[in-house]
Amino acid sequence: MGLLSSYKSTMTQYAKFSGRATRSEFWFSAITIAIIILVPEILSIFFGLFQIYVAQFFFIGLYYVFIIIHFLPGLALQSRRLHDAGHSFDWIFVVIIPVVGYIILFLFYIQGSKKDNKYGKRKFRTR
Repeated sequence: MGLLSSYKSTMTQYAKFSGRATRSEFWFSAITIAIIILVPEILSIFFGLFQIYVAQFFFIGLYYVFIIIHFLPGLALQSRRLHDAGHSFDWIFVVIIPVVGYIILFLFYIQGSKKDNKYGKRKFRTR
């Protein structure tokens, strides 16, 4: 699964918190979403440096629109990734613990799925 197909899959399943997401689907979607969100932020900084404030405010607004658009699909994607690793979505709240929480969550995200679990059957990679 490539960058755009993973992103398309994530956005079409924007509110699906059940099921599973493979590591490639998760990471490719996360990279794509990060790029989409970072581009207007970088452009707003660029225009701010040259004191072109109208363009800067436009890109700041676009940045926040993209954040709002991708908030729910991002949560759903994280839920499906945690399910694939055999964990409950409740683990998302471990980020309340500074630094350590993010490390724990990252370790869950990189875990593979070796078998079926209570969240569904394992998705097999096709090549």
